[in-house]
Amino acid sequence: MFPRKILGIIEAQTWCSGLHEFKNLHQVDNTKEVDVYQLAKKQLQKRYGRKINMELERYKFYSRIQHEDESIDQFVAALRGLAVTCKFEQISYDQVLRDQLLMKTKSCKIQEKLWSCSSDLTLKGAVDVARTIEESEKCLEVHDGLDQEGLTEQEWNQEMVKDNEMQVVKGYILNDWPSERVLRRECNFVENEG
Repeated sequence: MFPRKILGIIEAQTWCSGLHEFKNLHQVDNTKEVDVYQLAKKQLQKRYGRKINMELERYKFYSRIQHEDESIDQFVAALRGLAVTCKFEQISYDQVLRDQLLMKTKSCKIQEKLWSCSSDLTLKGAVDVARTIEESEKCLEVHDGLDQEGLTEQEWNQEMVKDNEMQVVKGYILNDWPSERVLRRECNFVENEG
């Protein structure tokens, strides 16, 4: 009985504003109350719901790239959330997600591997491949702190300071590592005049 009361209120409020599509909703016979509620909900969403700009939603989807601190699972979850409003009909939902994973992942190794896979690669297969490569890259990062001589990155940079006759006041010098841009801002370099 509760949904029928709500429908009566909706009808009374909307009739005054000229929304005749709600006319007689509360008088529907031979219908379960849940069905009447769903019908009213659908009509209200149609009337007052947010209009989706398909082009804008697809732009957001295709513009989304994987962030540096984002895992494959987080990236795919974000893509799933964006794809919901895109209404891809010609191709399957999973194909679009797979293609976006392939084109916008941050890892070149993952892209190379996915490009080399067969064209019938599924989203699940692509995520499995990407997850495996991501985990192996994390393991390698732990071991990459050491070079062939067994020096850590910081020790290697301190050796470079001695070799270049430079004196580091704060921080340490980096060579051509990706973190160089961030850490150079924190370092003050003074030429050794002696």
